[in-house]
Amino acid sequence: MSTTQPENSLLELTDFGLPTSQVTVLTPFKNSARGYPRRGPSGISQESGLRSHPVDCGGETSAIVIATTYRNESGAIVGVLHQYPGGLDIRVRYANKKPGEYFIIVHSSYRRLGIGGALLAAADEKWGLDFWHQDYSNEGRALALKYLRERFSSLN
Repeated sequence: MSTTQPENSLLELTDFGLPTSQVTVLTPFKNSARGYPRRGPSGISQESGLRSHPVDCGGETSAIVIATTYRNESGAIVGVLHQYPGGLDIRVRYANKKPGEYFIIVHSSYRRLGIGGALLAAADEKWGLDFWHQDYSNEGRALALKYLRERFSSLN
């Protein structure tokens, strides 16, 4: 008796042309949450403005950053998505940022709870994200693929 495998949809098979995962240096969570008020209303909030970044040669530089934050029920930031609409032209302590690049970081105690996906969806809806010019980690690429597959599932 043979069993037939269900046919995979094209949506499940596509990688949407996303760049492959790269080995990346991850920014420590505490550095990403620095500069925001320690407490605030729970849930997702969004803002844009200048943020300081430490540079390799010492000192700091500023760049326009679009931020989407996720706060837990106590009002503490547990997830951050930073988007760099103009990029960063100089070497910052953790990584260069290309125009349009974004990164998501979630506190280790809150991973795998849907916070990264919620940040991604909120930022894409409000600001629009460029998924094709990123330096993805394995986890980041998987999250982007999951989001894009859900977003376009009605086309299947």
